[in-house]
Amino acid sequence: MKLLKLILIFSGVLTIHASFGQKALKWENDFETAKHIAKEFDKPMILLFSGSDWCKPCIKLKTYILESDEFIDYSSKFVLYNADFPYRIKQSKALKKQNEELAEKYNPKGEFPKVVYIDKDGKPLGSTGLIDCSPADYIQKIEEILQP
Repeated sequence: MKLLKLILIFSGVLTIHASFGQKALKWENDFETAKHIAKEFDKPMILLFSGSDWCKPCIKLKTYILESDEFIDYSSKFVLYNADFPYRIKQSKALKKQNEELAEKYNPKGEFPKVVYIDKDGKPLGSTGLIDCSPADYIQKIEEILQP
């Protein structure tokens, strides 16, 4: 019994330690807040349209590009907002409405995944989707879009 307790405690400590070493993106959960932050800090925004629980290309983009250490480090230049359209994950009516309004304005064709780059005032600068490339190449593509 004592051995079992020790094993459980040790595995818990390892899990906690491992989670502290991981980097993560900071996605805003309210678009108005995200716009306010973008204006306050004079940063462009990344607006991601995704279907987090059904869209395989969205999941691939998230896994291989957006969650890479290289992209996470790069993303500090932006304010991030994920307009998610899940099938199984529950969302509030207000969040659904907000994301639908954003889709009407920035993604009227309903493309998934779609990553829209907008300036601090909400003006679209360009967009990408899933590109079969490395995180470094994806970042280079973003830089090309953002060049004046």
